[in-house]
Amino acid sequence: MNKVIPILFLDDKEVHRDYEIVLDKAGQHIEVLVLALLGKNGWAFSNLTIHHKAANTSSRTIGRAVLTGNGFFKLGGVIRVDPGCNGVKAELKERALLLSDQAKVEATPSMEVLTNEVKVSHGASVSRLSDEELFYLRSRGIDEQEATKLLTSGFIEEVIGKLNKQQRLKARLKLDTLLSSL
Repeated sequence: MNKVIPILFLDDKEVHRDYEIVLDKAGQHIEVLVLALLGKNGWAFSNLTIHHKAANTSSRTIGRAVLTGNGFFKLGGVIRVDPGCNGVKAELKERALLLSDQAKVEATPSMEVLTNEVKVSHGASVSRLSDEELFYLRSRGIDEQEATKLLTSGFIEEVIGKLNKQQRLKARLKLDTLLSSL
């Protein structure tokens, strides 16, 4: 199994979804792309477990969230490595961008590593648009709305660029809708 699995949260409603992805054959690789674009009353809750049950497997999970209005996103991500599964390489990175004072995110990456000789990392960050980056773009003649769109699009590009054409289009349209409400 060498594939990409997209997990998208693009609807402004309450959604709860849990996922467990199991790598149980040596040499398997998975890339998981999580994208949440939420505004108004968009509330999404998700638990994601990447379970390494075989040696020499690898996973990469990239999560991006952009929230406006009173949007809320909670992502609990777990990398689990069973005993005797040496040679596992796993990464879980969750990043969120808040575009309103009411938007909230809870990102809780964790690891359960029950063996040695593995490379496993996880991390999370939550931020707002940088005043310095906005100032730089505005000083180059770009209005604030367009500068916000450019910076936000760049923030999610690592995920969006790996989606299929239909998913990319749907995500870009949703982002445009979110940004037009600012």
